[in-house]
Amino acid sequence: MLEFKEDLKGGPAYKARLVAQGFSQIPGIDFGCTFAPVAKSASIWVISAHATANDWELDCFNAKRAFLWGKLQEDIYMHQPPGFECLSPDRSHLVAHLLSSLYRLKQAAYNWYELL
Repeated sequence: MLEFKEDLKGGPAYKARLVAQGFSQIPGIDFGCTFAPVAKSASIWVISAHATANDWELDCFNAKRAFLWGKLQEDIYMHQPPGFECLSPDRSHLVAHLLSSLYRLKQAAYNWYELL
C-alpha cells in the first residue's frame, strides 16, 4: 500500500507498507482464531477517573504497529511484492515464508493479543 503525504517542506513524501492479501485466507487452514480489540467508553472513563483520583499518569501506545509484533503459528506463504521479486537460480519465482504478522492478516490481532 502506497500513501502520499506532505513532508516538512510541503513536498510529496512517499510512504509504503507491506500488506498481505488476507481476503484469500481460508478459515481452519490459514488461520484459526481472530480477535477484535475493543474498549468500551465506560471502561475508559472509569480508568481515567481512577487515574485522576490517584494522581497517576496515563500512557498510550500505537496499536497500529503492534500487530507486526505477533508471531505466526501457522505456515503462511505470500508472493513477493511487485518490484522486489527475487528469482531462484533456475529463474523461477520465489515466495516468502512469513514468520511474523502483517497488516490485513486475519489472525494478526489475535497473535498480538496472545503476545500481550
